[in-house]
Amino acid sequence: MDGKDAGLVIWRLRRLARAISWPAALAVGLFASEAAFHFSAMAPVLDQQAKLRSEVVLLSQTSAQSRGHATPISDPRAELAEFYGALARPASAPDLLRRLHRVARDQGLTLDQAEYRPLPDPEGKLTRYQILLPAKGTYPEVRRFLVQASGDVPGLAVDSINFQRQQIGDPVVEAQIKLTLFLGAPS
Repeated sequence: MDGKDAGLVIWRLRRLARAISWPAALAVGLFASEAAFHFSAMAPVLDQQAKLRSEVVLLSQTSAQSRGHATPISDPRAELAEFYGALARPASAPDLLRRLHRVARDQGLTLDQAEYRPLPDPEGKLTRYQILLPAKGTYPEVRRFLVQASGDVPGLAVDSINFQRQQIGDPVVEAQIKLTLFLGAPS
């Protein structure tokens, strides 16, 4: 570039500077500083983040293969389908309820008349039974019952428990145990 061209460029820049308003000049300056910040500070961090993500994927694949799993990153839909498939079928509900009563008896609880109510599922992918179980026994017996029942009866969830004593020093409590038994959809 010779002196004449350089002078022309400087003249045009000065003319442009006089022509734009101060808010426009401020906007251009902020945009230029943002672009400089992005390329000097953000771009290296984003590159490092991409490298770390690829390392995480590689490490999860390696650890899953060492444990013998074929799919290191699970698909939520597949996990949900596996969950529904693992639930017992409604035809086995009487057996599961007998198991529940046997666990209560084994733990020393006295059961009054229980209420069983099927609850509709809007999506139809499972069947729920709400169980209201009035029981009498000591507090440790009730706790042991809940622990053992959760392990022995698949798909059982504790919704709520209410305790009541006749007298303060009475070791026997009356418990209203509200459970939900989740079963798979009818086949």
